[in-house]
Amino acid sequence: MTPDADLLRRFLLGTLPEGEHARLQEAFFTDAGLHARVVAAEDDLFDAYARGELSDDERACFEERFGAQQQRVRFAELLAKSRM
Repeated sequence: MTPDADLLRRFLLGTLPEGEHARLQEAFFTDAGLHARVVAAEDDLFDAYARGELSDDERACFEERFGAQQQRVRFAELLAKSRM
């Protein structure tokens, strides 16, 4: 399985159909290369959130799934501001 960036984003946001999510989750735990790609995609997702680049639906899913990680969100926001 070689998921693209959009598939990884939907996996992280929890918007994949259950069967696809389960297959990707299983591969995540057995494929070190995929694990690294998911971690990178998660970093990209935090950056996109901080820059206001997510759609309203994506933003709502992000806040539901990652809202408890406020320190990480704040860091991404500060980093995005420093790049302006």
